[in-house]
Amino acid sequence: MPLMLCHDRRLYPALRSSTGLLMYLLFCLAGCAALDTSTGPVLLDNIEIFKPIPIPTDFDPVKAEMTLARIPGDPPAPQGPSTIPNIELPKQARQHMEEAEHLFAQELFNETIVELEKALRYETGHYPAFRLIALARAMSGNDTSARFYAQRALALKPNDLTCHFLLAWLAERDQNTEEALRGYRLALKCPDDDPVYRVLTHYYLGGLLEREGYYTAAIAQLQAFDDGVET
Repeated sequence: MPLMLCHDRRLYPALRSSTGLLMYLLFCLAGCAALDTSTGPVLLDNIEIFKPIPIPTDFDPVKAEMTLARIPGDPPAPQGPSTIPNIELPKQARQHMEEAEHLFAQELFNETIVELEKALRYETGHYPAFRLIALARAMSGNDTSARFYAQRALALKPNDLTCHFLLAWLAERDQNTEEALRGYRLALKCPDDDPVYRVLTHYYLGGLLEREGYYTAAIAQLQAFDDGVET
């Protein structure tokens, strides 16, 4: 599924449309881990809707029962300030930042980048510009540059939820599952300074866990996504 990064809650219904069915299937698979079939198959002859779904050939009951906290490789919470000093930008730089935010909301990502680069000429260490240009670069398909600017933002604010989410998503797109899982977990340990990206983290992490066979952990993340949509 393509990445949706705009601060627009209209994206939630599209994501939710498949979440309910996926969660039902995951409940079934997670239940298989505790199901005792030693005395023969469990028959649900008269309840077609609860007919057991086929168990994947690579099904691992130990992984299926794991919570997220029990999955190996849990990273420590990133340390950093909850806020960073507010840098007073020159008027021209503020205008470029405001225009960039407007363009980003319109999904005009190349134009967003142009405005942000102009803003950075006035203040080369502006954290909000680094973060927004990382998002815009990712949306325009320049993953290398997106990583570079996300890392620059994290150098100033190591516990930035959005940048950890973005790096995790880029790792997942590169099929680097281990790094993606680590990045999503880091994002969830950051201060809740952007509820939209926290909700998206739950969604993408849930999908990753499901594909890796961590069904119980996946259910928890998809439920957190569903709960987050409601708020």
